[in-house]
Amino acid sequence: MSQSNDIEFVKIPVVEKERPLAVRLFNYSFWTTLIVLLLSFIFIDDQKNMLGKLSIFIIILLVVWGFMIKNPFKIIGHIIFKDNKIQFISDENTITFNVNELKEIKFEYEGYKGRVRILPLTLDSGLGNKLYFKSFDVEYNFELFLENHHVLLLRKIIRNWNANYNIS
Repeated sequence: MSQSNDIEFVKIPVVEKERPLAVRLFNYSFWTTLIVLLLSFIFIDDQKNMLGKLSIFIIILLVVWGFMIKNPFKIIGHIIFKDNKIQFISDENTITFNVNELKEIKFEYEGYKGRVRILPLTLDSGLGNKLYFKSFDVEYNFELFLENHHVLLLRKIIRNWNANYNIS
């Protein structure tokens, strides 16, 4: 948080997800393996239960592989939330939006980086947080990479917007 004349702002990275070969291979192999194993349980008579043992081994191997794959993304710019405006800054351009001119503002909160999920083995990546709004009949959407300190500041700014700008 930065303060200058009582104006608070928060600068949040705007990201774009990438799908590298390792992620695509994992998705294809995981779903293909599950379908093949399900069909083999239905159609193959396994007297010694070798198919069941092999299935458990393959599923455990795929789950471990899934935990090791990172969810890659690249930062395409930053979005700055201030008391009365939103500013998107990228290498190519800078766009400023006045909050009172925005329509249909929606914020989908998925979690911040490092937040513990229901399963204690996994942490949130900070991805999947989306901001949508319309400005002069043009729709904008941004995927935000949130960290712990962003959440509290963003909540404070949105609360201020609700009080001052009649935003629903």
